[in-house]
Amino acid sequence: MQINIMGWLTVGWAVAALAAQQRWGSRGLQAVAAMTGVLLIYNIASLIPLRGLDAAWQRSIEQIGREAPPARTVFVINDFDWFMVYASLSWGEAEPGVDRLGSAPQPEPVFKWIGVGSDLLRHPDRTADQHAEQLRGEIDRAFALGYDVLISQEWEFDRARFAATVGILNNHAHTDAMWRTLHEHYEAAPAFEDPLAGRYYRLREKP
Repeated sequence: MQINIMGWLTVGWAVAALAAQQRWGSRGLQAVAAMTGVLLIYNIASLIPLRGLDAAWQRSIEQIGREAPPARTVFVINDFDWFMVYASLSWGEAEPGVDRLGSAPQPEPVFKWIGVGSDLLRHPDRTADQHAEQLRGEIDRAFALGYDVLISQEWEFDRARFAATVGILNNHAHTDAMWRTLHEHYEAAPAFEDPLAGRYYRLREKP
């Protein structure tokens, strides 16, 4: 079930206004109207710094596409990374994972990615070792198919921060196993840095 908070907020605010009028009369309505004005001004002020952000992300995606041609690249990223959102908008939506990919280069889907926490989100009943092996299996398959594998700044995070950004319902044993798998089986070298998307690293298997 999905709850649209904006719809309920409107109804709730109307109920609050009606209650204020019944208890305090016109003064109650005036108070609610004043609070509405303050909140509106606050929201507008909060959004002003974000003007132009969509265009800036579009430029970032275009630059990343030049640094890492998507026909030959699989990105390893957080499932809720803003890069995932804007890459999906620019390159087209694609399910995470490499099961349906052929050998590189492959033009479609344009956006190829592995969600660090995808298996944890989709299969919360699996064990920590199963989640870690799934992540490793997807990365290894991408290598076997001839793709460059780039990982986001998740690579830099220590165990605690990795768990904070990836963990669901405090599944720290699972995120710890995934973090350990990444750092025990792979090494990474800096690939590029983007002002919005951050630093990316080129993964390779440890010798």
